[in-house]
Amino acid sequence: MARTRTRLLRAAVGVVAALAIGAGIAWALFGPGGLFLLRFQEGAAGFAPAYTAQNASLTVRGGRRVPIHVYVPHGGHERLVLVIHGVHHDGYDEERLVYFARRLVQAGYAVATPELEDLKRYEITPRTADDIEELIAWAGAHPLARESRRDPRIGVVGISFGGGLAISA
Repeated sequence: MARTRTRLLRAAVGVVAALAIGAGIAWALFGPGGLFLLRFQEGAAGFAPAYTAQNASLTVRGGRRVPIHVYVPHGGHERLVLVIHGVHHDGYDEERLVYFARRLVQAGYAVATPELEDLKRYEITPRTADDIEELIAWAGAHPLARESRRDPRIGVVGISFGGGLAISA
């Protein structure tokens, strides 16, 4: 009887330890992304803080100007997120991209959406990745990155083909 209790106790301790270790590993791997999705869902549930939409621009190599929409929630933000659009003739005004950016703002993030002229014209050129690289540097140095409640690191999200370009940049 005492042996059975000891075995059951050891088994229970082993299961609890395995669950604790598994939870720690899951948190380390998925915690930040999970928190992002949770905050995004909270914003989707109807919590809609007021925000300000601004226009900015960045002059990139070759003297070309890249226009940027910037959405800033009132009352502070968790982090600045740079959202790169895909290949589409509406560029940063594409309806689904604007909706996505507003949802991020509702979840408490400041959002910058640049318009990449080559992608808007359905052209894939090496300079687009260079432009994204410069936009990432711009976003990292932007006052909104330093003013974030969490930390000054930025997030970079690429939609459709913009995702591959963002990774390559």
